[in-house]
Amino acid sequence: WNPFSETPCYWFDPEWMFGIKEGFDVVIANPPYIDGRGLTETELKALKDIYFSAQGKVNLFNLFQEKAQHILRKFGISTFIIPTPFLRNDRYWAIRKFLLENARIIEIVDFEEMQFEFAVVESILIFTQKCAVSKNSFDVFKNLSRKMPRILRQESFNDNAECKILTAGSEQDLGIISKVKMSSVPLGDVYEVRDGI
Repeated sequence: WNPFSETPCYWFDPEWMFGIKEGFDVVIANPPYIDGRGLTETELKALKDIYFSAQGKVNLFNLFQEKAQHILRKFGISTFIIPTPFLRNDRYWAIRKFLLENARIIEIVDFEEMQFEFAVVESILIFTQKCAVSKNSFDVFKNLSRKMPRILRQESFNDNAECKILTAGSEQDLGIISKVKMSSVPLGDVYEVRDGI
């Protein structure tokens, strides 16, 4: 293995590669947004045995986020640029649950506009810290100017089954959404529903 080579490395050992024994202080990533359709059943099963977030439909950016928490030292920080659907899409419930239970969300930048010219999906920045969480408030910004943050309580997102992180609306809106869901039949129970990334 040569850290300056462009040849891919198919294994990762922080101690052997970098002399890191207790975890990284910081992990910064723009992971691949690739779903599991190209993986074999054997590969999918192996990932599901290793990663909590590999439940349901697998997307590699989920696995990267979970791996980051595993390789961080206690109180280490991770910063990821990931697809906006992470916040609300049903298929990403497991990684949201994992992060809500195992990390402190520091900040989310939920961009109002596309950030990359040829992007096919909107992006967010999410900053987390590896530590136990009982109660936590975090800021949500609409752009990098970091003006006028919206402050959200992390524990409020554990109250819904999919752990959806709703960055718009108020706590009262969340209550209304919860009531509507309890007295409704999900569209997916009546029709086949397909979603994007």
